[in-house]
Amino acid sequence: MRLRAATAAELNIEWDECCDASDVLADEYELQLQSTQLGVTPAWEWRTVHRGGAEARLRALQPATTYRLQARGFWLNEPGPWSTVHHFSTMPPAPASKVPIVFGGAPFTPGLFVHLGTNELGHVNPATLGHAQVSCSNHARGDLNLVVGCSEGVNCTANEKGSWLAVSLSDKHWMQVDHYSLRNDDDFLRPLRNWVFEASQDGVVWTTLLEHIDDDSLVEEAGSVAAWQLPADTCIAPFCHFRIRGTGPNAHGGHTVCLAGMELYGMLWCYD
Repeated sequence: MRLRAATAAELNIEWDECCDASDVLADEYELQLQSTQLGVTPAWEWRTVHRGGAEARLRALQPATTYRLQARGFWLNEPGPWSTVHHFSTMPPAPASKVPIVFGGAPFTPGLFVHLGTNELGHVNPATLGHAQVSCSNHARGDLNLVVGCSEGVNCTANEKGSWLAVSLSDKHWMQVDHYSLRNDDDFLRPLRNWVFEASQDGVVWTTLLEHIDDDSLVEEAGSVAAWQLPADTCIAPFCHFRIRGTGPNAHGGHTVCLAGMELYGMLWCYD
């Protein structure tokens, strides 16, 4: 199942046609949808939103909402099995303004968090201004807010599989990312090798923007930096939650995530 286009109120979805055991194509398809909102906990209810061909345009949806979808084929009115469940999100409402945060061509050039922390008095950590909040799976040592600051230092999670560090923006900012950069912390010198860079609109359902496997861009030095460009098809939507999640051993074979900096680049969506 693939997303062809999204707005604040619509999703345009398509999927591959399927065959039965005799290689006969389905006569038609049924598409079902579930939705929920962060902080609301009723059981999710499936509802049919399409019956027809292998493409559907879903209208009258809620903005900035993640939906779950599944499809199945029909042969002479007999249904086949449901597909894997897929997650797609509508766009947020149109922002009051957009600000380009341009990647400077080198790792850790000033990006989103420098922008959010800069005012008429100079620069401060944007977490202290309420523009960003940093969290992690299980904090072991150091200062979490280094992740969005300009200062180097010590910050790492516990040595547990699947450890993560996340940054949530305030409700006034969403970010459509095309590049991102990371900086090692100063103490443990255990740079990432296997991880995913993820984003979310609600902090519950996460989308992988870029997967790293045996990536040695961050070297075993304090404050080492590296940057990556995202694939074009992952840059089409803004998000307000971002996460680095370990998926395998770091350079020393452990599972700590040790970072003292993240920067994001792309288009900042600003809301009054």
